[in-house]
Amino acid sequence: MSEKKPSFSIKNWSEDDQPREKLLKKGKTALSDAELVAILIGSGNREESAVDLCKRILSSVDNNLNQLGKLSIKQLMQFKGIGEAKAISQEMSAEPIAMRLSLVFFCAVREDGRLTPYGRAIIQRRCFS
Repeated sequence: MSEKKPSFSIKNWSEDDQPREKLLKKGKTALSDAELVAILIGSGNREESAVDLCKRILSSVDNNLNQLGKLSIKQLMQFKGIGEAKAISQEMSAEPIAMRLSLVFFCAVREDGRLTPYGRAIIQRRCFS
């Protein structure tokens, strides 16, 4: 008799831990980078969930979203569970997201580390809305 392999599917997780449900209930700020990227790729592989796969991918770029956005389709496809379709999806979404985050940071923080008026407005909107 063969032993049943453990399922790594996010569907088996508690609803509070599932990235999409967490996003809907708690908002995007409650998600880790790996959870956000996992939502983009949709599924993992037989050995790991989408979140675990994304943690491994992010770890390969020192958890730097900007570097993630610079990975080529070929580089992304080196990870088991990332085929051409997922790699294209990831490349098409991660790079613009990283660029937007960089732009927001660039516009929100002065060279000396102090917030610009734009940065203060972002924080007020995030914290008090």
